[in-house]
Amino acid sequence: MNKTAKTIGIIGGLMLLVGGIFKVMHYPGASMLLIFGLVPALIFLFAWMSSALKEANSSKEKTALITIAIAIAIMCVSAIFKIMHWPGANITLMFHAAFLLLVVTPVVLMYLKTESNETKRNGRVAFYIFYVGITGIILAKGGLSGNIVGSISYMDSKFEAQKANYDLKNKHLYETISDSSNAEKLEKLKMLSANLQKYVSDLKLHLVSEVSGLSKEVADTININYIDKLDNYDIPTHILIGDDGDSNLKKGPNTANDLKLKIEQYRAAILDLVSADKKELLNKTIGLNTESTNKGSIVYDSTTYSWETNNFYHVPLFTIIPTLSELQSGISYAEGEILSSLK
Repeated sequence: MNKTAKTIGIIGGLMLLVGGIFKVMHYPGASMLLIFGLVPALIFLFAWMSSALKEANSSKEKTALITIAIAIAIMCVSAIFKIMHWPGANITLMFHAAFLLLVVTPVVLMYLKTESNETKRNGRVAFYIFYVGITGIILAKGGLSGNIVGSISYMDSKFEAQKANYDLKNKHLYETISDSSNAEKLEKLKMLSANLQKYVSDLKLHLVSEVSGLSKEVADTININYIDKLDNYDIPTHILIGDDGDSNLKKGPNTANDLKLKIEQYRAAILDLVSADKKELLNKTIGLNTESTNKGSIVYDSTTYSWETNNFYHVPLFTIIPTLSELQSGISYAEGEILSSLK
């Protein structure tokens, strides 16, 4: 193998390493580094295969090298699909695993039985074990992601059930408060709550539609478990926050900043409906707080981050949806607290 191929391989490996670090740390550019790192890595793979085939001593060794090269190429394609959140990523990963188990393993074992060069045999065994181990880790990570999505789906359903209970209680309160002097306040409270609930619901649909590519009509009917690209955090971050976090927070419709402003306006408006002697206590109990906080253990520093960044910056869709459902439950709770104070 010539020096150029080796250099290309080293560059590709370093790009993949840095891209992996960026991905773990949620730094911008991670996906591009990983994609561009895979290209030179594939070039090196085929250069290595070409060189190894020239030095192969038997047809079984050549067959083993070719099947391994094909399997690695499939794994790289699977990785690209997974990184870019393209449809079919999990299918390609499972196809790679099946190809490795049913094709590569028998071919490699038949070759190793006939390899007389102990040094070469030991090297190929070590490479095969390492490769199979990496594949297992990738599959395990995929399974873990599935479990996480399942647990998040469970949380989302719990928040929706909680909201339904609050709404039922609120409906009863609206019906039992018969004081005509509060009629205008009750109507305003109902309108304010309904408007904010609709805004949050529309924001959910917008995010799901943009990430999955579904129309809003379809997104409105689909269960969270069946939404594609739930692990995507690039698109939600771009929509809600922008690309620079707190340093240049995105503003306008369908942004986290706009959501925060609407929550604050809602809190102020519903608190204005109650008497002064109840207002101070309710301000502490109705929730829906949007203060800046310290992430602490998440980023290992003492920096204070905005409410928007803490909740939505580099956060995957499968976490954002329950966060918004929890917010909707909180709106219903706050509505109920104000209703109780008007009795």
